[in-house]
Amino acid sequence: MASSYLRNSEPGRRLSQKEIADKVGVSISTVSRALSDKPSTLSEELKQKVKSAAEELFRQKTMFGDGKKLEHIGLFIGASSAPFAFVVDPFYGDILLGIEGECKKQGFHLSFTTIDRGQDDPAFIFEKIKQTNIDGAIFLAVDNRRLLEEVVESGLPSVLVNARHPGLPIDTFLPNNHDGAALAVQHLLQKGHKRILYIVDLHRATIRSRYEAYQTTLEQAGLFDPTLVLRTTTGKEEVIIQQFFQGPKPDFTAIFCTNDVTALQTIKVLHEFKLRVPEDYSIVGFDDLSVVNLIDPPLTTVRVERQQLGARAVRGLIDRVALPNTATETVELACQLIERKSVKII
Repeated sequence: MASSYLRNSEPGRRLSQKEIADKVGVSISTVSRALSDKPSTLSEELKQKVKSAAEELFRQKTMFGDGKKLEHIGLFIGASSAPFAFVVDPFYGDILLGIEGECKKQGFHLSFTTIDRGQDDPAFIFEKIKQTNIDGAIFLAVDNRRLLEEVVESGLPSVLVNARHPGLPIDTFLPNNHDGAALAVQHLLQKGHKRILYIVDLHRATIRSRYEAYQTTLEQAGLFDPTLVLRTTTGKEEVIIQQFFQGPKPDFTAIFCTNDVTALQTIKVLHEFKLRVPEDYSIVGFDDLSVVNLIDPPLTTVRVERQQLGARAVRGLIDRVALPNTATETVELACQLIERKSVKII
């Protein structure tokens, strides 16, 4: 968005090339060439330095049309990521750390509202917005589309984190769940595994993207078997996994778990049945929570840069306030396979 700050900004929010040049320590002509779409002899490193300076300076000037600064951000936390989940699943706690850290860096005040089940009525949320007098909002793992539609309609600058609502005009920041899951399945295939059990709770769209990648990757290899999908329910994962291993089950050599918490629950159940990882079953998780490197064996998993995701959402909200009329965007952060000791070659 850096060049847009010069072309499209309203008076009072527009940056001059001289301001950018002074910050970077280069000439105005260098700034002009760095922000231009035309080919130039400038190095990519210098271009990026100029663009980053432009973005930083512009955020410092971020205002609404009435001159009110973006000072107070409201974080609305969906029921699936409510405070209890921060204890059970550090995934959301790490996103929160990223949001808090970036707000502190930018000098913003941050307030929290938990949207408990049954409290996601738009009237309740708008009353909270009125009470807290926020300038912009971040919605974390909010799946109520009607609520978000009304937020968008209200004009409150907002962004969405770790949720998916196709067609909804709101800036969205989430991991690349599809490609991350494909990495996990491809890794197991490369290790010789052809029968891969997938343990998943499909109630959220973000997780369904992981399932779609699992299915597509195995279909392309001619190996997809719907009997190898074990569907769980939130809060009952361990019980369902126990029941699965107690009864007759299809043959498989590897297990892909939809997240690391499910992987840890699965390993616990395997231990109860005197089954070993990876000798009896190989396991891959998703998220790369800090604890999975401490278990025996350390878990192979897919890393999600959770703090980066939270920080990126705050910067996205700043950009949305600065340029309210630009097209909304969906940013999917790349995931990385982290190979440890929970998968064997067969």
